[in-house]
Amino acid sequence: MASAIKSYVDFYNTIYPYRKNIFIVKFDELIVNHDIIIKNINLRFNTNFRITNLNHKEAMVFVNNNAKEKAIMRLPFPNAEKEERNIINRKKVVSHKLFPKAIVAYQRLFD
Repeated sequence: MASAIKSYVDFYNTIYPYRKNIFIVKFDELIVNHDIIIKNINLRFNTNFRITNLNHKEAMVFVNNNAKEKAIMRLPFPNAEKEERNIINRKKVVSHKLFPKAIVAYQRLFD
């Protein structure tokens, strides 16, 4: 667990100096309305990524139907098995001594 958290902290500390040149999105924002994220990327970087006009449920169906790997643990959607693992792992992560450093490294990207 220490190695994973340390790698997480190292990653966010490494990208911190470049935060103005990359597009960082909180996961919770991404899953609510990905089209807004695409529009913002297009505006910021003068790109022309296609807006899908899919709501969250439609996007989930699209990804699920087009996934090359059908293994349920690899699909990018919540499911009961993942949630069970998340509960167990979340307790381990949150109680780890390096967890406060991980929170600081992540949150400062959005300050």
